[in-house]
Amino acid sequence: MIVGLVFFEYMPKREISVMKTSINYFEQGYESYERMLHVFKSNLIQNNIPLSYFFNAGTIISKDNFDHQEYFSDTLFIFIDDSYPPNNSCIALKESLYMCICADDPDKEKEYAKKLYHEMKQQGYTLDGDYLCELLTQFPFSNHGSPIKYKIQIPLSKNKKLVFFLFIC
Repeated sequence: MIVGLVFFEYMPKREISVMKTSINYFEQGYESYERMLHVFKSNLIQNNIPLSYFFNAGTIISKDNFDHQEYFSDTLFIFIDDSYPPNNSCIALKESLYMCICADDPDKEKEYAKKLYHEMKQQGYTLDGDYLCELLTQFPFSNHGSPIKYKIQIPLSKNKKLVFFLFIC
């Protein structure tokens, strides 16, 4: 994992389960994330869902908010499989090309998100879904920087510019 390097990744269709909270991650940073996780984990326990799904819980910024550079995230997600109990919180992420960036400092998420946004625009892509920030690893204690590693990913589509030629004879 190279921190701060923008890269492309083609992702197959994936399923997630989402939960809205009353907490905005970007208001208080990592402390907010920890509070959001506590609420989500409690919800999983209350609904008898195995905590193995909780491995890489992440945050979502809606497509509209990210497209307008509004950094607001009150929604958490987890990746799920076919054995996850069906409910209203399950959403399918379509197969797509994603622009990604990995990081290890939660205080820099907004900076990296802006970097992705500008790179997306510069390369002529448009946003084709919600912004996902997936937790890759979390260590309880770390003597070398941040205890977490995460990947921001945004689904893309290519801008299609139609060019019309008028021929006059």
